[in-house]
Amino acid sequence: MLNSSQSTFFIAVFILYIALMIFVGWFFTRKQNNGSDFLTGGRRMPMFLVVCTSCATLIGTGSAMGSTGEGYSIGLAGAGYTFGSTFALLILAFAIAPMRKYNFITTAEEAQFYFAGDKRVRKITAVLTLLAEICFMASHMTGGAKYLQFITNMDPTLCKFICLLAFTIYVYIGGYMAVVWTDVIQFSIILVGFVLITLRIGSHVTGWGQITDTFIAAGQPESTVLFGFGYGGTVLAAVTLLITACLSEMGASTFRHRIYTAKDADTARKSFIHTAIITTIFSFIPLTLGMCTRVIATNNGVDFLSNRDFAFPYLCTTVLGPVFGLLLMVAGLSATMSSGDSDAMAGVTIFMKDVIPEFTGKPVPEDRVKKNSRIALVTFLVLAFFLTLIATTFMSFVTNVFGSLMPALVVTTLVGRFWKKVTPDAGVAAMIGGTIFGIIYLAVPSVNAWIVNVFTGPVIPVSLLTLALLVGVSLCTKRPKLSEKEILDIVLSERTDL
Repeated sequence: MLNSSQSTFFIAVFILYIALMIFVGWFFTRKQNNGSDFLTGGRRMPMFLVVCTSCATLIGTGSAMGSTGEGYSIGLAGAGYTFGSTFALLILAFAIAPMRKYNFITTAEEAQFYFAGDKRVRKITAVLTLLAEICFMASHMTGGAKYLQFITNMDPTLCKFICLLAFTIYVYIGGYMAVVWTDVIQFSIILVGFVLITLRIGSHVTGWGQITDTFIAAGQPESTVLFGFGYGGTVLAAVTLLITACLSEMGASTFRHRIYTAKDADTARKSFIHTAIITTIFSFIPLTLGMCTRVIATNNGVDFLSNRDFAFPYLCTTVLGPVFGLLLMVAGLSATMSSGDSDAMAGVTIFMKDVIPEFTGKPVPEDRVKKNSRIALVTFLVLAFFLTLIATTFMSFVTNVFGSLMPALVVTTLVGRFWKKVTPDAGVAAMIGGTIFGIIYLAVPSVNAWIVNVFTGPVIPVSLLTLALLVGVSLCTKRPKLSEKEILDIVLSERTDL
């Protein structure tokens, strides 16, 4: 909690910053009239823009809030999130980027292609990816609200509502290209901010020895070892977090969206490789800064273990001082927004291009795409806002909601990508069965407790069940004998932009 003048300064800068983002979004999209371009930006994204917008999303809530909080609470044992995201990007680069040549626009189209053009697979994938994007939007609102709550001491619900308004404004005006160009600015600011805070941390922490002494004194020696190696339960928890982060990023339609909107398959592949390298190098910075924050907070008699998402804003204001710290806080909040706005656009694209055509039987006319997209955008952000009311931290979303609902979707589509004998019935059974199991984990306390006790999270058992259903049902059913061209014609038959 800061004093009133500092809080006022932050809010004023934040309002000016939002105004700048609105102008940037309007400026780069002022000549954009086509409805599908509102969703895809013309599908001609060069590598520079793909890398910047992808890095902005990953370094947003995930690194600034999530990794710093993990470093603060469990140190190097929390590195699983970092490596999970890297693995996801590399898998997307080499396994999914080549699919750009088929002109898909959503994950549901891609999944339908893998499973012989089966409409059931497309419908289920559309629903699952839309729900996932709403959950992602909610997680970013939760992260952004933590900044506001720390600075202003306002009610958490009010902070989330302010984030809802901030997410909505410039995306509503400019669509996908507004998201991309504001991401470029947001990525640049947060990168410079983290470098500044890293250079100044030395005056508060004397070295690695002080960090290890702090964690050991707190009874957490595993936190000084990467993944907690040598401490059995901690390693399993780190592996669970790694797999959860990997599947979460792979299941996030926002990254598929960047593949589909890249200039070509080669651009998408190179962009994701560069993004993986940049974010891997960068992501150790917030993890280490989180550990340094633990030292600073301990020395100052402050404890954020009950709410570790406060670690980053505390670090900003303590190390950089009120003015520069608050400016970095604006950058951190903007990074959170850059994560949320990308997921918002991905969710709207799924709704317009998959959900409506598949459940009404007819696509949205091109001249109504932009208007209907804006209505859908506001609706989904409001739904995400209500979902935030049951969440307390960013990582609670990652380990619980994403770990429960992502594996069925990701494992099914990944197997479909490489196993040509997988059947549509298997895809349907695996997605439904794995998702139901994940919901049972979330809804039934006894099941939840058992899985946490054995696996430390739901991602491993849900993934294994999904894989078993794919193999078992495929061995018992037949795949339609259709050529690749026949399947592609089925998938793209309802598109109005081709």
